[in-house]
Amino acid sequence: MSLDDHRTPPVSHASTGAGVRTPPATLRFALAFLAIAGVLALLGMTSLADSAVHAPMSRLVALLAHGALGLLGEATLRGQELAFDGFDALVVEACNGVLPASLYVAAVIAFPGPRRAKAIGIAIGLPAILLINVVRVVTLMIVGSRWPAAFERVHIFVWQPLVIVLAVALWLHWIDAWGGGGDEAAGRPAAGSRDAADGDDVARA
Repeated sequence: MSLDDHRTPPVSHASTGAGVRTPPATLRFALAFLAIAGVLALLGMTSLADSAVHAPMSRLVALLAHGALGLLGEATLRGQELAFDGFDALVVEACNGVLPASLYVAAVIAFPGPRRAKAIGIAIGLPAILLINVVRVVTLMIVGSRWPAAFERVHIFVWQPLVIVLAVALWLHWIDAWGGGGDEAAGRPAAGSRDAADGDDVARA
């Protein structure tokens, strides 16, 4: 008998016991996020979403921004149309914060973790994104009234990417504060479990 007969066959760590390869956690999150975001985007394009979500959110953002602008100057509100110190703007679908809010919700739901943590993330994140968007509208109205030529540049090149960056930062903060159950939910042992297992192996040795 040769020495080769005593060699232990290599064990594949990328497969489960049944031989089924498990996708990496990052890939599972990305696929889940894209699926949820896609569903929310399709729902957001329906006429029901226009009447039940977009129009009310646009009016709410305009109402809150009007209250803040009234403290800084002469502000008027007609439905979704704001006027501040002679500058008029309409709060439309692209400016009501629904898109970054839906992407944030999709990221929270797709991330592996306890349902309670996800509920907390959504309950805290949605009002925060609404507040961010109100600040966005208020600052844009001030820019439009003071420096009309800079309005479009600030609107497109400053606030549009900034809202997404702030939504991502809010999601990362949620992961740090409440989303720590991702390892257990994804089927990976927590660090404490690995340390305990290593200690048992040493004790048996």
